[in-house]
Amino acid sequence: MRKKNYLLLYPMMGIAFVVVITILIGHYCFGCFTDKTQWRQDATVFEAVVISPTVKHNKVVSCDLQVVNINGEGEGKKISAAFFPDEMGIFPHFKIGDGIIVKSKIERDTTKYARREMHGHTLIFNGNWRRKVICLTSLSDWDRTRIRMLQLRESLLERLHTNLNDSGYPIIAAMTLGDKSNLSKETKQLFSQTGVSHVLALSGLHIGLIFFFLSILITPLFPTIRSRRIAHAFIVIPIWMFVLLVGMPVSAIRSATMITIYAITTASGRGKVPFNTLCFAAVVILIVSPLSLFDIGFQLSFLSVTGIIVCYPILYETIDQQWLIKHGKTSKIWSMTCISITAQLSTFPLVAYYFGTFSTYFLVANYVIVPLTTVILYTTIIYFLAMPIAFLQHIIGMILSGIAWFMTAFLGYLSSLPGATISNLHPDKIEVSMLYLVVILFFSWWNRNNAKRAELLLSAILLLICYSTLT
Repeated sequence: MRKKNYLLLYPMMGIAFVVVITILIGHYCFGCFTDKTQWRQDATVFEAVVISPTVKHNKVVSCDLQVVNINGEGEGKKISAAFFPDEMGIFPHFKIGDGIIVKSKIERDTTKYARREMHGHTLIFNGNWRRKVICLTSLSDWDRTRIRMLQLRESLLERLHTNLNDSGYPIIAAMTLGDKSNLSKETKQLFSQTGVSHVLALSGLHIGLIFFFLSILITPLFPTIRSRRIAHAFIVIPIWMFVLLVGMPVSAIRSATMITIYAITTASGRGKVPFNTLCFAAVVILIVSPLSLFDIGFQLSFLSVTGIIVCYPILYETIDQQWLIKHGKTSKIWSMTCISITAQLSTFPLVAYYFGTFSTYFLVANYVIVPLTTVILYTTIIYFLAMPIAFLQHIIGMILSGIAWFMTAFLGYLSSLPGATISNLHPDKIEVSMLYLVVILFFSWWNRNNAKRAELLLSAILLLICYSTLT
């Protein structure tokens, strides 16, 4: 009688147990964090504080508010507000932290593009609001700290705007301080069409560059390797302060969480497994905010990093490693190429599903834009350090404006080339799943080139073509 292999049974039972517990905890957290606010059916008077920059649209200006005092349920909730102009056609303008008292009807936003962190929206007509000094003591310490950091960001943005032209400022503000409120629709579309919209979102590239910059600063202060490892664990404090400063986007939180785990494991001398670190970061974010799972930024951020972690080594090792070691500059270019390809392929099905486009010149664009993004980030740090010297700050501002102009001109040229963007894709959910299956089978075949894996890849491609043709 064949003896049972309990060594295999126990790990499988452990994996099943972890999966079941994760699903149960996720279901519980999802129920806890689901917004159950009951807004009144008629107009109500409430006090609120502005927590986002004012953005002008065609007929209204919009901003986000946090309710401080209200008659009924909803205190502390965040709502999006649209303000109409007065009789003279003048739109109101607010700064972060400004208090207002409003009479309007708040409704829950149930549209497809509703932001998950917002609990409602309201239209505010002229005469139904007035300014008021609001006491923030009713808010939590976390909310007050967040508002203070957003006020600091607003003051830094004002400093940045004084020495940058109107065309360069929105791009620099988005790349360095995460403020996309001044980006025009045309600029966003230009970066999206050329496959470099990720540089406008504060992600692993930006957080990693800041971590590297801080590491260089502390290296001379700690001579031994052990002391440097411990010092790296304290670098995460300014990293998280920066994430709080820029408004805590999901991509920045993911990057900061991964860097935090990396710094702690380095200080403790333990080994680092990037995929485990990524999974832990996802679990932390979803425990704190389960609705982030349905956020497009969360999905694209984690998919791109997963693709880089899993598929990058397979693609990078295509070229002989000894040859790459001898040719250092070529290895760096090849490394950037592999990162761009794996990140693009891992997010392409989802991008096609949500936006219906695919950028054919993404590789060329990344060769130019990613190095320029590095230059912009470090130059902006020097810009703020040069605040006491107005003349030097003005020169640095002109340099930043010039770089932003060159980026826009270069991307404009790329987007004008024939076949720069494939549009109107819009696959359904089944096609998205099949596309990911094709990507997985492709890298599996690329890793171990054999006939069986090639047959599976070709079969998946044929099945996808047949399904797309029928539907």
